Amino acid sequence: MPFTITLNLEKQHQKRQEFFTHSLVELSDFFSNEIKKELLNDLTKMFLLNGVRRDFTMQATDCTPRRMTNIESRFLHQNKRITNLYNDTRLTSLLCDVVGEKVYPCPYEPEKIVATKLHKEGDTHGWHWDDYSLALVFVLKAPIPSAGGILQCVPHTNWNRKSPDIISWFLIDNIRSYYFPSGSVYLMQTKTTLHRVYPLLQEDEERIILNFAYATKLDLRNKMNHETVDALWNPES
Repeated sequence: MPFTITLNLEKQHQKRQEFFTHSLVELSDFFSNEIKKELLNDLTKMFLLNGVRRDFTMQATDCTPRRMTNIESRFLHQNKRITNLYNDTRLTSLLCDVVGEKVYPCPYEPEKIVATKLHKEGDTHGWHWDDYSLALVFVLKAPIPSAGGILQCVPHTNWNRKSPDIISWFLIDNIRSYYFPSGSVYLMQTKTTLHRVYPLLQEDEERIILNFAYATKLDLRNKMNHETVDALWNPES
């Protein structure tokens, strides 16, 4: 059965206010449980075939760690369920309504759709900002809160690529922590939100996410530097 996205227009004003206040808003209820289960089944198989292990520090974000297994965008684009969902006009309309402006597909293919799995003790997607403004994240499988893997954010921050100085942002504002259980979906303003996934604390837990990146008009006008995404796929370069 094809996926469904159930739009509730009455919630859109509330969701927009949440997004502008916190740079983060949960959209789980707009997606059927069926599509979430199908996506998890697809990714579970793809991680076995196409998953690549990463374990390095990202110089561009103050040498924060990347310990995870990823599936590159080029493999995910071969899955029609994933690409149909990404390109669905109802999804684009929902995102536009929430952020209050036109939303565009991410123009950089390696960053457009990415899947990540944390499954070893110490696995983490360390502190960072994204190149493009918006990320719609499907948390398809999540560990229990005591096992780590929670989302942490400092919103309304800026990435100085020449001097990231991440710790200075912790002194300006509090770190906000969020637990999203399996089946959650959230939208984040990732270009101006410093964020990470807290390290996994137990070997027998997993966190599997599917990340859709989207751009705003301002993103498309500016020249982008894709060094962090390129480093993710080629950490030795």
